[in-house]
Amino acid sequence: MKSDSAVLKDSMTKSFMAGLIARHLAKRARIPGAEEAFICGMTQNLGENLVIFYFHDEYDDITSRIAEGLDKSAAARGVLGVGYPEVGAAVAKTWNLPRSIIDSIRGIPPGPVKAPGSNEEKMRDISVFSNELCDLFQRFERQDIEHAMQELLVRYHKSVPLDAELCPRLIDAVYDKLKQFAPIFEINVASSAYCKSIQSWLDVQPQAA
Repeated sequence: MKSDSAVLKDSMTKSFMAGLIARHLAKRARIPGAEEAFICGMTQNLGENLVIFYFHDEYDDITSRIAEGLDKSAAARGVLGVGYPEVGAAVAKTWNLPRSIIDSIRGIPPGPVKAPGSNEEKMRDISVFSNELCDLFQRFERQDIEHAMQELLVRYHKSVPLDAELCPRLIDAVYDKLKQFAPIFEINVASSAYCKSIQSWLDVQPQAA
């Protein structure tokens, strides 16, 4: 978080928020080891964070391709030859991180998510869902976030059932928790584009009042 890159700081902030959401959802699903879910959620986006930190030009190229209409996976593969999950999982493996974390980093294939067959699969799904949920505030304009969120909830409803009315309240509560930790992790909420996007969306939600 001491990096001069605002892009990296926002990406790391997003990862931290995803970890907080994953921990809550793991507790809600009564999965043993909710703190592990926090780590899985926070490291699920490791590959992209590493690319931002080490390969600035390549990341800018990927971002440009996304702006032209490619999805993140295709854009990363077009520039790097591999996707962000492969980068993150390969590094996590060399660091000898637990299999649960590596599996979460690898992610899940596109399309509807199947019901998990184990707590490990459930934790993986929660970690990926949490990151995709947090990613909405970076990918979409405020007026388009609600529709994208509905589609995400439908995609994951067999694995991470979450009521559409509860989701904004969850984001509100977790964002409040993030702001509490912000001084410790040197997150400047006032200047962060990512935090501004979340706050802007929360400001027009019914529960904000």
